Amino acid sequence: MGESVLPAALMILVPAVVFALDRRNRRRQAADRQLEEEKERIIDAYGVLLSSPIDRGIDGLAELGLDQLGSDRQIRDVFKRIERRYGRHPLSEYDNDLMRKDLHLFFRELRERNL
Repeated sequence: MGESVLPAALMILVPAVVFALDRRNRRRQAADRQLEEEKERIIDAYGVLLSSPIDRGIDGLAELGLDQLGSDRQIRDVFKRIERRYGRHPLSEYDNDLMRKDLHLFFRELRERNL
């Protein structure tokens, strides 16, 4: 009797595990797509800032919602993409000390102070 229960249990368990893993993978892919869309929105908005006659500097960058990307690594990735697309790094005019900071914390604090 025990021998017939194991294959039946496996027939139920294996598809359930595969389904759960597939669902987790789809959620991760959706989150990755959403993050990429947010990065592209920020990069495009930076292009608008560049074409503006008013230099808004760090405050303009903070208004782009960089802190919403969630990490220093994601912000730095956006800055690399901006540099490739527009030919200049958004922080090139500022002190190198700023580049050593956690940019996520920096832009989050800046946005919170300006609200």
